[in-house]
Amino acid sequence: MAEHPADTAELALAGCLLLDPSIAQSVAAFVRNGSWYRQQFAGVIHDAVCRSMKERGACDLVLIERDLESAGLLAELGGMAGVIRIAESVPSATNWPHYAAIVRDGWVRRSAEESSMRCIDLARTGKSPDEIIAQIRDSAGKLEHATLNGTGPVGWGELISKTERREAIIGDGKPGGHGLIRRGGVMNLISGAKSKKTWTITEMAIGVASGFGWLGLPVTSGPVLVLDSELEPEELGYRYRKVADSMRVADNYLERLLVSSVAGHNVDVHGIDPIVAGAEKKLGSLNLIILDSLFQFYPAGFDENDNAQMKWLYGKFIGLAKKHNCAVVVVHHQSKGAQADKAVADVGRGASAAAAAAACHAVMLRHEQDDCIVIDAVVRSFKGPKPFVVRWNDDRCLYERADFLDPTKLWRPGQAKPAQQGTSEADDSPSSKPPPTPQQPNIARHRLPYPDKDDYGYGEIPPF
Repeated sequence: MAEHPADTAELALAGCLLLDPSIAQSVAAFVRNGSWYRQQFAGVIHDAVCRSMKERGACDLVLIERDLESAGLLAELGGMAGVIRIAESVPSATNWPHYAAIVRDGWVRRSAEESSMRCIDLARTGKSPDEIIAQIRDSAGKLEHATLNGTGPVGWGELISKTERREAIIGDGKPGGHGLIRRGGVMNLISGAKSKKTWTITEMAIGVASGFGWLGLPVTSGPVLVLDSELEPEELGYRYRKVADSMRVADNYLERLLVSSVAGHNVDVHGIDPIVAGAEKKLGSLNLIILDSLFQFYPAGFDENDNAQMKWLYGKFIGLAKKHNCAVVVVHHQSKGAQADKAVADVGRGASAAAAAAACHAVMLRHEQDDCIVIDAVVRSFKGPKPFVVRWNDDRCLYERADFLDPTKLWRPGQAKPAQQGTSEADDSPSSKPPPTPQQPNIARHRLPYPDKDDYGYGEIPPF
C-alpha cells in the first residue's frame, strides 16, 4: 500500500518503464537522479532500464532481473515477483507523461520546501543578506531548470509567460543591447596557438569578477571560477597578479575569483562538477565558469571529429550552465590553415556540432598588423557586437581596444607585412597616429599574492 501520494505515480511510472523501456530517455528529461521520492524502488528500476538500453540497446524483464540481482538490489524489490507486480500495476505505458509530470512536480515542491528551510536557517544563524539572496537565486535557477529547461513540451500559455530573458553576463542586457552570453548558456572562444588566449581569459575572469568589463564590453559582476588545464599554479599566480595590477583592480574585487590548476590531474568533463561544487561552497552562486581548454576535458576515447560525440559533450556543458545558473566559456583552438576566408562558425578544430551547440561562438583572428587580433562572434540571444580589433600591450600583458584599425584586414598567408598605421615617415601628423591608450579608473593598485600550492589558499582551489 502506498505510504505517500508520490508513491502511486512513481510506481506507475516504473511500471511504464518495464512495459516500454524505449521511453527511458524521455522519462529522464522529466525525472533526474535524486528526484524520486523513493529512489530505492522506482529510481532503481529507472536506472536499471536506462543502463540496459545504453549498454545493450535493449531491455526486458530477464535482463532487468540479471542486472538487479548482480547489483544486489533485486531482494529489496521483493524479488522478481515484486518487479512483475510493478509491471502489472498499469495496463499500458501510454500515460507515462502524466505520471512523470506528477513525480517531477512532487520533487519541485519538496525542493522548494527544503530551500526555504535553508534560507530560514541562514537568516537565523546571522548570515549576511548577500549569502541569503545567493541561496535563493541558486535554488530558483535549479528549480527553473527542472520545470522548464530540461523537460518535455511546454504549453503556449506557459511559454509566453516566460518573456524575461536570462541575465547577461558579458553584454548589455537591455532590449536591443549588444552582448555575447547569458546565464545558462555556453560560449566558445576560439583562438590560434600562442595567441595569448590565456592572458585574454585572465582579463575576462578579472573583468567579470570586478565588474570592470572585458575588451570594452559590459559585464555583470559576480563570482568566477577558472579551470586551467595547461598552466601550473605558480605561472597562473604571476599572470593573474600582472593583469590585475595592469587593470588596477583592488584585492577586494578579486575575492570573488577562484582559479583551479588541473594541469596533470587528468580531470575530464566528468570531474568538472565536483570542482564547481567546491567553488560554490566558498563563493556562493557563480556568474561565470571558464574551461581552458576544451581538448583537455575530453573523456578517454573521445573523437573530437565525431558530431554525435561533440553534441554529447556540449550537452554536458549546457547542463552545467543551467544547473548552476551561470555562463560557461569554453576555450578551444582553431583548425590548421588560413582562417581569413572562413565563416565565423566554421573556425574551430573538430566537429561542427561545437559551434552549433553553443549560444555564442567567438573567434580571435590574426589581423594583418603585428600583435593585433580581430574579435568576431555569432550569437544566438543577442544583437552581436560588430567585429573589432584589439592590440597587445606587452608592458601591461593584456589586449586593448584598437578601434582605429579595420577589422576586415585579416592576415593571409604569404601577404607582405603592412606598414604600421600612423608611423610612416610620409605621414607623421597627429591625426594619423593611433589614439593613446585610455587611462584606467583611478583605483588604488594592489599586488596579488602568489597562490599557495600546498594549502590551496587565495586564488587556488584543489582539483577534487
